[in-house]
Amino acid sequence: MKQRRKVVILVLLAALLPMFMGCYGPFPLTKHVYKINGDVSEDKWVQSLVMWAFGIVQVYSVATFGDLIVCNLVEFWTGKRLVEPPASAKASDALEQTDANASLRIGPEGNTATLRVRTPSGQFKEVRFVRVNDTTCEIRGVNDALIGSVVRSEDGTLLFHDDTGRVVTHCSPEEVGKLLARS
Repeated sequence: MKQRRKVVILVLLAALLPMFMGCYGPFPLTKHVYKINGDVSEDKWVQSLVMWAFGIVQVYSVATFGDLIVCNLVEFWTGKRLVEPPASAKASDALEQTDANASLRIGPEGNTATLRVRTPSGQFKEVRFVRVNDTTCEIRGVNDALIGSVVRSEDGTLLFHDDTGRVVTHCSPEEVGKLLARS
């Protein structure tokens, strides 16, 4: 039972961690590079060649580094964007990780994450995490029904609440560190 709890907490952390990062930004430079690559041609082969060229010449690396070191930090500390993301940000800009038993999709703005997991009976269950503010994410199920929430306290402890607001479990920063060290 303890092993299952650890696995569940690790999966929840993987889904929630990007939304709890205080300095997570929109990565506008990187999105501009993606847009340029996508606008080069409708032909997937041309787009693939351009992607390889951008990778070899380090265009993606420079854009991401610029976002991390300059754009995202300036926005975090001042609240103002140096570079606006491209106007055509699409759902395809979302981050998605999938395998046969689970999938995790983080929305393009980083405010939502959808976790889909195969249960031991073979059925799939899906929950959606919605970032409410810097410390709180709601957990929503079918028909957007509130299942619960996760709140990060000032000391970094994650408190897992049910739909009535009652704390059902928690995970200390030390436990989070141990779980992340294993992955």
